Amino acid sequence: KPVKAEAESIYCFNARRRGGRSREIQIQGSQTLGELDIAMREAFNHDWADHLSEFYRGERWPTGGLGEIEPMGGGSGSDKLIRNLRLKVGDRIGYIYDFGDMLHHTLTLEAIVTPEAGVEYPRTIVKEQPKPRQKRPN
Repeated sequence: KPVKAEAESIYCFNARRRGGRSREIQIQGSQTLGELDIAMREAFNHDWADHLSEFYRGERWPTGGLGEIEPMGGGSGSDKLIRNLRLKVGDRIGYIYDFGDMLHHTLTLEAIVTPEAGVEYPRTIVKEQPKPRQKRPN
């Protein structure tokens, strides 16, 4: 459930799927990894009902796992607050969606800013657009 902006810091992540496009996701420090998981599923058009996910620290999952997140809510990682991760600008966390297909993503914290009045968080504010195809000469 989105939360209206208050005087809480906003964490601005560049989220990139390995070998794919990136998204910019903003989330309040008082929100949870479960809410960030929902934003990731929406931003990357991942299935809602079937697959577990997990955020992690370090180079490879499952090392540094922060707890699994169930697709419809719950799981040992879902209630962890973003601000309690103690991230600094430039820090990275990983995200694995679907423990079978292993879709890896990297989230890089690009900024911590003040919220915009009246905005609901989390939100995806930039979606990298696909490059237009070049027409082949006849």
